[in-house]
Amino acid sequence: MPLIIADRVLESSTTTGTGVFTLAGASLGFRAFASVCAVADTVWYYIEGVNSFGVPTGEYEYGLGTYSGANQITRTTVRGSSNGGSAVNFTAGTKLVGIAPQAPSTVAVQTEWRSLLAIPSVPAGTVIDYAANTPPTGYLKANGAAVNRTTYADLFTAIGTTFGVGDGSTTFNVPDLRGEFVRGWDDARGVDSGRVFGSAQTDLLRNHTHDYQAPSISASMTTGASNNVLTSASTATGNPNGGLGGAETRPRNIALLKCIKF
Repeated sequence: MPLIIADRVLESSTTTGTGVFTLAGASLGFRAFASVCAVADTVWYYIEGVNSFGVPTGEYEYGLGTYSGANQITRTTVRGSSNGGSAVNFTAGTKLVGIAPQAPSTVAVQTEWRSLLAIPSVPAGTVIDYAANTPPTGYLKANGAAVNRTTYADLFTAIGTTFGVGDGSTTFNVPDLRGEFVRGWDDARGVDSGRVFGSAQTDLLRNHTHDYQAPSISASMTTGASNNVLTSASTATGNPNGGLGGAETRPRNIALLKCIKF
């Protein structure tokens, strides 16, 4: 059957799993597949999971598919995905399903798709502070864990083995930001000279001195024919400094969850 190429085709879906997608109607300002396709027509499809704000959750897939029935897309040949190029087992939630733009690579297709639809995009590798103790959809805890290079292919492309090689072949490490303050990389400025990107620093206090002023001390002496005799003297008592202390030096702070986009 003919390959259909068209623009402004976009529908929503709540289908889960790896099977046939049921389309729920055209998104505002776009056309439905039924307006350009007949049953059994072939299309380049693109599926993107989004949250309630329309922001991608991290699940996506594109490839050749078939408009296999009224309001149905059968995913025939996957060409790129968030699952390392294999079919995505989509989780619950809203997905956008459309006819994909043509581009030479997965990244280019995704960029063009999001640009055409004005979908806000958060790059893989972006680190956020999150006010809950579990990460939002599309993010991992930045806890130093070794994760799969294929499952999290976009994140692996972004950060590589900067924060650890994992098992050296199938996994890599995300940064471990638990209990850490993040400092901007010096990048040849000279404030934190010689710093390697992604490296950790131990705690340190800058060299410093303190002045101490003692009170005056007096004494009386009697002068004899051949010896001087000390007859009286005053004493001075210092005022020791008080202080607070602990196992680390830190500013006031609030604990939030560091997460990284995959």
